[in-house]
Amino acid sequence: MKKRFLKGFLAVAVSAVITLAAIPVSLISPVSAADTFVSMNVDNTKIVIDENQIETSIVPYEFAEKNIGTSVSENIISSEKIDCEMLDRVTITLEISAISGLSADRLQNINLYVSHTLNGADCSIRDILPTNVVRISDTEYEICYDFITYGTDLSFKTAYFSGIDSLAVTHCTYTAHGSDYVKAQAKTPDGENLFVSIRNNIDETKFSLWLKNITMYINSLKDVTGFSRGTMYLLFDDPECGTAHSANYKLDTKKEINGFTVFGISAADELLDVMNTNANSITWCVMHELSHSYACHTANNTFDTNYNYHDEVHTNVRGITAIQNCQNLQDIQIYDNGAFGTYNTIYSQRTPDENDFLFYMAKKMVLIGDKYGWNKLRFFFSADTASSDYDHSYSCETNLQAASVLKDYLNLDVTVTNPEYLKFVNVLHRLYMLCWDHPTFDPESFKQYIATEYNNGSPDDNSGNDLIQRFIRFDVEKPLEITAQPKNMKAEMGSTVSAAVSAVGQNINYQWFIYEPDSSVPVAYTLNSPEFSYTLTDENNGRRIYCEITDKYGKMLKTKTVTLGTDSDIIVQPDNVSGRIGDTVITSVKVNGCGLRYQWYECNVGSRYWRKTRINGDTYSCKLTNNVCGRKIHCIVTDAFGKKLKSRTVTIGASLEITRQPANISAPVGKSAGTYIIAEGEGISYRWFFRDSNSITWTESECTSPYFTCIIPDNSSRQLAYCEITDIFGTKKRTNTFIITAE
Repeated sequence: MKKRFLKGFLAVAVSAVITLAAIPVSLISPVSAADTFVSMNVDNTKIVIDENQIETSIVPYEFAEKNIGTSVSENIISSEKIDCEMLDRVTITLEISAISGLSADRLQNINLYVSHTLNGADCSIRDILPTNVVRISDTEYEICYDFITYGTDLSFKTAYFSGIDSLAVTHCTYTAHGSDYVKAQAKTPDGENLFVSIRNNIDETKFSLWLKNITMYINSLKDVTGFSRGTMYLLFDDPECGTAHSANYKLDTKKEINGFTVFGISAADELLDVMNTNANSITWCVMHELSHSYACHTANNTFDTNYNYHDEVHTNVRGITAIQNCQNLQDIQIYDNGAFGTYNTIYSQRTPDENDFLFYMAKKMVLIGDKYGWNKLRFFFSADTASSDYDHSYSCETNLQAASVLKDYLNLDVTVTNPEYLKFVNVLHRLYMLCWDHPTFDPESFKQYIATEYNNGSPDDNSGNDLIQRFIRFDVEKPLEITAQPKNMKAEMGSTVSAAVSAVGQNINYQWFIYEPDSSVPVAYTLNSPEFSYTLTDENNGRRIYCEITDKYGKMLKTKTVTLGTDSDIIVQPDNVSGRIGDTVITSVKVNGCGLRYQWYECNVGSRYWRKTRINGDTYSCKLTNNVCGRKIHCIVTDAFGKKLKSRTVTIGASLEITRQPANISAPVGKSAGTYIIAEGEGISYRWFFRDSNSITWTESECTSPYFTCIIPDNSSRQLAYCEITDIFGTKKRTNTFIITAE
């Protein structure tokens, strides 16, 4: 759909160029905002975006389960290519067998190497450890891998299965289960597009407004930096991003560069809380991470090297400037750890920390942009080191020289190689080189730049001097930061369970919150401690807890939510079950654990595919029909920790019934004769027995089918025979005894 959209737009764009080429330049009138997606305001100082041309949509993900073809070579399993949806939650399930060597401990270390492509270009290679390993028998195991798709198709290979004899794949499925999420999209005619994977319980009206705001923000980033990313992908609740700190990724698809930004659960919680309060808002975390994707032309085709190293210092400046640069975003509210305001007011509300100079540099940036023009500053904002004529690294020769000049000019008591000081100097140095058009560093003009452009005309101005001093002193206060998150804990009933958080900051306070089992409402617990412990009971088994940490400035950070409870285990497996046509058949699974969720799957006779049912309790039931007979079912049980248990696979079928009894046999001596029976049921097997009428010992025949044949013996006595029939449910029935006689 995306390719068709772009193709249509390009056709229009080319046509417009041809038409304009035939008209004298002097006769061309300005293009109105209604005809152009991005234009300039009347003062020619800020861009204006026609937000009516941004089309938004919110649609559910499709549930999909399909069997995947695999091959095994030298104990490495490889898959065929699998089509998928972008940013979908999926599970790859491998059922494997081997003659020997299988064990849960060994299989827990078998990585899955997933290769993604996006629109036909290599995109990502990730190694994923198993989410769950289930023992089916001594020679058969199931391995589950949960992950999120970073492309439009994928394939995988496993690590080498060492010490395993005759490895084989008995079954492999790909299951997309995005039922708790929706895909939200914003499309523009000739700008940056946005694709978001977000929870399905959002307020769609507010989220659509938020989508438009973020789309205008990334299009302003495009204008400020001169770089286009085509489509920006935002993924919320990334399980691999366990803290509020988000991660940014880029990749080169050879045709366009797409930006990928992922957020942990706590970052998503913050965004949705803020959005529900004010949809005309952007959280600092979103602003910062999206800004990373507009760092430089060069991008990697992996997800590890996500931005130029030094870009971390300039990202906030670039983000604030993109907001300043767009007239539509002048009133957007920026949220930052309790502070809420526009780009002009957020500075005064924010609690100082070691990166505050980035705020103040951004505040200066609007003055420089207005004075020298935004295009002048493009490669500064984009951190495009490739096009620079000087070194941007903190400790480069000219940067150290600038650090010394600034130290002497402002009479600072600082070591010029102090990294925090060099961060600040690096920003000043780059702005100086850009704004003053100096191809090389000049100490005197750098002093003049500091006096006139940065320090409001005087080196003694307290605002600038104090600002520099704040971030170069060696005793700078540590900002509030979570250094270790609490962890899930499994324990025996009656034992002590605990969760702990580690944080640094000033005068930290801890407030724990509890979700009782089966409750969605957190309750505050009076305990100002980094550790929370209690005795595990039936009533609190599966309790979820998190902690809000605040410092003396009122800054608050929220930990991830963890679960405390017992480990889960299947204690009663479902049984094969039979009945008469029209009966309701029932079977159950019994599991010990907490926060248990049940999902039954079924596969009818003749089908290659397993189908998810609507049954989500511990008991499976259905009405027995001819179509149901022979159906196989199993249950996947997921506990509060995300652990998955797979029950054994059982069969549903009709009860064993003999509908035709064997007839007596009579034929000449030495001739062959036979009889047959008819039985209905599932997985029927047959055993025939015979004896002489004057004997009490039964002998088993070699016949194993419903047809019995024998040679009439040459003796005067009769023989007796019968058949024992057994179905897969273990039900046994014996036929009538019949007589074999010679004529």
